[in-house]
Amino acid sequence: MLAILVHPASAYVPRPAPHLRARVAAHRDHRVVQPSCIALGPELGTESSRRASRPEVKTIVELPPAAVPTVEPVPMPSIGESSGRRRAPLRESEVQPPRLGEIAKFALPTLGMWLAPPLLSLVDTSVVGMHCATSSLAALAPSTKLCDYLSYCCTALGAATTNLATERFAQQQPDEAKRVVSGSVTIALVLGVALAVGVPLVAKPLLGAMMGGAAAADATVLSSATQYAVIRALGFPAAMLTMVLQAGFLAAKDSFSPLVAVPLAALTNLALDVFLVGTLGLGTAGAAWGTVGSLYVNAAVLSAMWVMKARTIGSRAAPLISRPSMPELRKLLGFALPMVLALSSRVGMGLSITVAATALGTAALAANQVVESCYWLFCPFGEALSLSMQAYLPAVAMQSRRAAAQLKRTCRRAAMGLALATGCAAALAPVVRPGLFTSCVAVRGSMAAAAPLLGASVATFVLMAAAEGMLIARKQLRLLAASHTVISALLVSSLLVATRTAGCGLRHVWGLIALCNGVRFAHFALALRNSEAAADRGAALAEGVPNIAEAHPHLL
Repeated sequence: MLAILVHPASAYVPRPAPHLRARVAAHRDHRVVQPSCIALGPELGTESSRRASRPEVKTIVELPPAAVPTVEPVPMPSIGESSGRRRAPLRESEVQPPRLGEIAKFALPTLGMWLAPPLLSLVDTSVVGMHCATSSLAALAPSTKLCDYLSYCCTALGAATTNLATERFAQQQPDEAKRVVSGSVTIALVLGVALAVGVPLVAKPLLGAMMGGAAAADATVLSSATQYAVIRALGFPAAMLTMVLQAGFLAAKDSFSPLVAVPLAALTNLALDVFLVGTLGLGTAGAAWGTVGSLYVNAAVLSAMWVMKARTIGSRAAPLISRPSMPELRKLLGFALPMVLALSSRVGMGLSITVAATALGTAALAANQVVESCYWLFCPFGEALSLSMQAYLPAVAMQSRRAAAQLKRTCRRAAMGLALATGCAAALAPVVRPGLFTSCVAVRGSMAAAAPLLGASVATFVLMAAAEGMLIARKQLRLLAASHTVISALLVSSLLVATRTAGCGLRHVWGLIALCNGVRFAHFALALRNSEAAADRGAALAEGVPNIAEAHPHLL
């Protein structure tokens, strides 16, 4: 028989100290008497005395000899010591934001991923410009913009994947984070197939609308542009898959692995372009096939790397492709739709540049293709800072407002230095070696005139993108969508008026772009200041509430 002593008032049982832990042992008659109450210290002496004075009731439970367990003393954690199940939260003063070097280590590989799409278009522009006529180079302006801008709008899905998966990782739910990525892969493939089928059906009327009066005047340009867009559309499934997989790597704080595929894709595109355009003389069609091949190489490499990466994350195996549940789909769409509106406004701005350059003539359109390719080549420096803020700022802000403010100051300083460097580099790119892009004297002159304003546009974009990343980290998506929509509408109206004015040139177009980016940066900076002021007011109201986690972590 096992005798277990039960206290009548057993609603509260104080936790015994390690050295007073009772041991149940198997005796000859299998009868053990367990103390009903153990005092933990002087502060519990009164309660213990009251409990000891109460009558005790013995409950006799018959157990076979083999069933009597032997319970060894279990060391209990002391006050303030972690039990291993839950770590004591850090004090706000103990939280340290990532340093500039750590941000740079994350941002530089991210920069490589963002450089891939404009780099592919720049390779096409360079090879076609050196081996084909000016009309072929002019045809790349609307066709590459149509394909690149459609892909750019879809990056909202990548941003949603990064943010939702990052939240799951921060909540110590790696298996759920992998499920977010695999569900997004399914959506990306469906979207890519839809674009591959739909773009060829509407390519000619869309490109004709983008080219305006030039389409009727030069049917050769429209034909070459349509041919490029139809072939390039076949690469949308690979482009969408690549975008989501890169988002998964970024959510796992691994920005180096997807960088490995970027030089391989660029070299594939260059080799195919030189062979198909230079050797076989396929013109814009050869450049399009080269880009499609490089996109599928990039997607294949990233898919293999993510499968290997996923095996090291979490406890359950996750497929590369899975059907997202309705709650997951709603979360993705709830984040992505406002971003689609904001990105569509940027796309409208880019298309308006092409329309404005078209109205200035074929030489201006060809020059704009080079200038705009350089613009999108340097813009990823700002996007890398934006992604860094999206990856680091939410987790830091949850732990410490002081550390979050310090991280923002670090980002602002980095953005100012980067804006100066990239602005100067962008201004020099079209004029230092113009022979890399064209041999036409008129095109070179137009490029040189627009180069300083190109540099100003890039510098203001980098500043704007850094502020935008902070707003995205704060989930200020509606504000971003409204701001982009209004400012882009004003820019389109200004470009329409400017191109109808006598003496307008490509430099005036890019002057308006620089002004537009500057206005966006000023608005985002003001919105950030207002958001921080609101957060300070909320923190001031909460100062009177004691922080139990900080003052008494052993109670958690």
